[in-house]
Amino acid sequence: MAQEVLDSRDLVVKPLGRYFPKLPGIVGATILGDGSVVPVLDLPEMLSTSLSDFSAPAQRKVKPVAATTYAGQRMALVVDDSLSARRALAQAVEDAGFEVRTARDGLEAVAMIEARRPDLLLVDLEMPRMNGLELTAHVRGREATRGLPVIMVTSRSTAKHRREAEAVGVSPRMTKPFTDEALLQNIEAALKIGMAVS
Repeated sequence: MAQEVLDSRDLVVKPLGRYFPKLPGIVGATILGDGSVVPVLDLPEMLSTSLSDFSAPAQRKVKPVAATTYAGQRMALVVDDSLSARRALAQAVEDAGFEVRTARDGLEAVAMIEARRPDLLLVDLEMPRMNGLELTAHVRGREATRGLPVIMVTSRSTAKHRREAEAVGVSPRMTKPFTDEALLQNIEAALKIGMAVS
């Protein structure tokens, strides 16, 4: 029995997704205020589980879908002004088998794209200096990046925002929060569209 409770807080717990093995005592993960991703523990389940149950999942290997579906490792650029959202999205894309780079806004992303063209662009809608719509329009307006797949990941879900995203050439569009499964489906769809355009 615990002697005292030192602190309590409300958390949004996200499932680890199908690419992680089921780990006894871990119910999911959450993002803290500093942007770090931490596991959420179920102590009663953890204490009632034998040590052999903990070692079994570690022997299983998870194959990244993107790495097996597409030859070689592809590079994705994640653009979001929110540190926590940027880290969480980058981690999900990296777990799918991509090399990931990140940018804080559209202007920083433009400089990174000119230095090295990514295979996939995941952008937030609302960002300072250059937002996701402006960044996508810039990418579509240049010959070298016209066919670059762009996925918009945003909390804005109105018909107006959908029309604006389609008008500048966003491939799929996702609304936060999203599941890892939906993210991977959209990545595969965007890459197929990009291949058809190029």
